[in-house]
Amino acid sequence: MSFVVAQDGRYQITDGAGTRCISLSNLERRLDGGESDYGRVSSFIDQAIPVPELPTWNSARTTIFWSAEPSDSEFGDTIRAEVTETVTSVLVVTTADRGLVTWITPRHLSEWGVSIDEVRHTAGANLDQMLAVGGLEVGDIGELKVGMVPIDSPLKASVIFAPSFHGYVQEIGWPVLALVPCRDFIYILSERDAQHLARFGEVVQREYRQSPYPITTEVLRVGPSGIDAVGRFPE
Repeated sequence: MSFVVAQDGRYQITDGAGTRCISLSNLERRLDGGESDYGRVSSFIDQAIPVPELPTWNSARTTIFWSAEPSDSEFGDTIRAEVTETVTSVLVVTTADRGLVTWITPRHLSEWGVSIDEVRHTAGANLDQMLAVGGLEVGDIGELKVGMVPIDSPLKASVIFAPSFHGYVQEIGWPVLALVPCRDFIYILSERDAQHLARFGEVVQREYRQSPYPITTEVLRVGPSGIDAVGRFPE
């Protein structure tokens, strides 16, 4: 087992089960100084440092996704693709409750006996399934329409990689601009409303700075040609 302290202060743990990102900020928010703290710490450790055990393919296939991760992470031999200067999409397998996210490596594919194409397809299909749980929520800020994804998941920001994302955001328009400062946050607005982006600078910076799992302060354009960065708020 090896430990690496990432630039954002998280711990990356690599062992026989793969590579996981652990943030003590998650634990800090759960502690209240009461007698229940011991159980919470114990539970956190059990999740963060489990006995290395690779799930079977039948068990893993419903919990495989593409995850948006900051590009300055120590990726090792994980299976990934550069999206922008600060965003990388990484194949991951999670626990059933999404509480633990493990980056996928060629070893996983070898153990499962599946091809990279099958895993890529599965990750996209599972993101589509995540979006199918609830339709896009659209809020009005004056004359501006802002899209939000009504799911409770550490992979909420990663839905920009879903094959069905185009259809999902039709009420907002296409192409769209996506703000994904951290794993569980996303704002979506029409590219036509780019002149209003300054309104979101404060919330993007706050989420990026305070989240234990920050991703980027870039403004991402999601359209027919893929995903590109068209701007960036100060970190």
